[in-house]
Amino acid sequence: MPQTLTYDLTLKWPFGSVACYLSSNLPMLFACGSVFTMVAIALDRYKSIKDIFHIITCNKRRKLLIIAVIFGLSLAFMLPCCIYTRYDDDLHYPQCWVAFSPDPFISNVSYVLFLTFIVLFIPFGTIFFLYGGIIYSLHKVRHRIVDAAPAQNIYSIATKQSIQMLILIVATFTLTWLPLFTCFILAAF
Repeated sequence: MPQTLTYDLTLKWPFGSVACYLSSNLPMLFACGSVFTMVAIALDRYKSIKDIFHIITCNKRRKLLIIAVIFGLSLAFMLPCCIYTRYDDDLHYPQCWVAFSPDPFISNVSYVLFLTFIVLFIPFGTIFFLYGGIIYSLHKVRHRIVDAAPAQNIYSIATKQSIQMLILIVATFTLTWLPLFTCFILAAF
């Protein structure tokens, strides 16, 4: 953050090439990792509600595979930044930027729109769909239980907690990532 602020205020990059490459690439890795982890958690919760045996069958090897997939996807989305990060060590005005093509406007806009779609809209829709499925499943099960009032009460509480969790996760997701991607889109245009 201080590096980016310094660069935005002075229009030069005084931190050297290593910091240039790290500050251009690591935020994308962490952002994608965070978003994909939230989707994986939502998917795990959905599977555990839909299939009670999922909890039993989800072993350590499967969990490590999920972590590896999240990390691999995050690296894949960071790769374009790695390849196209440029550092110019001009003595008076050193610069650090990501140049995807000779026309920076077209390349920057297309990359930002692609990332916004892949890292914001698709995960947001997926999380919303999965937690909506959880709520629907709990609601459906609650209506199947006719005679057992305590069991209906348990499912009512579970449904209420699921709705609260959905609201919390969607609100957190939106408040965390929407401002960042809005800035990316505004800066690209």
